[in-house]
Amino acid sequence: MVSKTDGKTYDLDVVQDQVEFARRNGYAKITNGMVRENVAYAVPLMGADGHLVAALSVVGKAEECEDDVILTVLAASGNQLSHGDKPLVLPRIPRHGR
Repeated sequence: MVSKTDGKTYDLDVVQDQVEFARRNGYAKITNGMVRENVAYAVPLMGADGHLVAALSVVGKAEECEDDVILTVLAASGNQLSHGDKPLVLPRIPRHGR
């Protein structure tokens, strides 16, 4: 599969494995992504209606990131944003030129 954004070729099986991992575990973790020595984590942000509206992510040097620490803070933050006092609502962004 060739990406339309960066022109790189990605193995579709790897991408599907990453999606299944995120669905199964409630978060995504990607190593050797855009920068080989980095790791990226992401958690879903849910809107007031319970649908996915965004993701909260963090990227760091793999050798300096501890999964337990990163995921604890990221999951707590994502949960608070999704289920806090005010429901998460994304702002309407006008189309370019309007």
